[in-house]
Amino acid sequence: MPTAGFENYNSFSKDAYLHQKGFYLKFGKENWLINLYGGLSHFVQWGGYAPSLKGDPGILSKDGKFNDSWFAYWNGVVLAKSMQVRYGYKGYPMDDFISIDVNRIGNHLGTVDAALEVKHCDFNLFFYRQSMFDDGSLYYLINIDDGLNGVRYINHIQQASDVHLERVGFEYLSTISQGGNDFIIDDPLKRGGDNYFNHSQYQDGWTYFDRSIGTPFVQPDSDLKKDIQTHVRGMPNNRVQVFNLTFLGKYKKRTTWEIRGSYSRNFGTYNNMREEPYVNGPFKQFSGLIRVGVKMPWLKGSEFSGALAYDKGQMYDDTFGAYLIIRKTGLIGRAR
Repeated sequence: MPTAGFENYNSFSKDAYLHQKGFYLKFGKENWLINLYGGLSHFVQWGGYAPSLKGDPGILSKDGKFNDSWFAYWNGVVLAKSMQVRYGYKGYPMDDFISIDVNRIGNHLGTVDAALEVKHCDFNLFFYRQSMFDDGSLYYLINIDDGLNGVRYINHIQQASDVHLERVGFEYLSTISQGGNDFIIDDPLKRGGDNYFNHSQYQDGWTYFDRSIGTPFVQPDSDLKKDIQTHVRGMPNNRVQVFNLTFLGKYKKRTTWEIRGSYSRNFGTYNNMREEPYVNGPFKQFSGLIRVGVKMPWLKGSEFSGALAYDKGQMYDDTFGAYLIIRKTGLIGRAR
């Protein structure tokens, strides 16, 4: 069933629906050395209207209202079919019937996921890959270079020294291919120009109150440095390469620590890669965080922690931040 999912504050489109679904399988048992995982997730912005298009007799809207019929929902959103629209069909503006091929209804994106887990008595290794799709380019494998690749290591050996490493994670994200710069719907090898997180109808892209939904390394224009802002809606920088590294551990018995760092190279979009300021790219960016927490003996399950974070680079303003928190985990009270 369609559900409302997006805010209307200063947005190009209003009252858009959110459709989401996922399907995942696991092969292996808990006591097996190796488990395999696979599946996909699918998200769609659809329906709603755009006040600025009122009075515009477009193909996919009538007086600014996007098609929200059950026919469009089932075929164009749930099944993600490319649709052949007839002018004059309910919800479209013309009286004569002329067929025209169009792309899918709504703003689609999703991932195809695969993972392998190695479970040993001394450690756990988890390898994973997410391949992204925004239109049909992944089906033809022309944007297969894009995706999130990662490995996570968990140490099961009991702490034997003051400094103990519990977990390490490494990720590499690339979105620079996007199937190439050309989009020709009748040529499977040129179904590129994916322009991740952007859309011609839902021009704010995948955002919520001007904050990105999804990866934190693709941000709306308002979050970027003023001298590289393009003053357009959506994501002006969705072609990125990112390296992300995480360490978590303990010091003695009561102190936890965490170190996170990411380094990115930012190429803009295919639309602006030859324009200022992105013609001078790629822009480089570093973000890091150090956190230390101390478990409180007087309140079981509680921890007092503090963190320092720093952004340095060409994409975002140089920023220093810090926080202090007290948190408690575990059950409160007793079930009866």
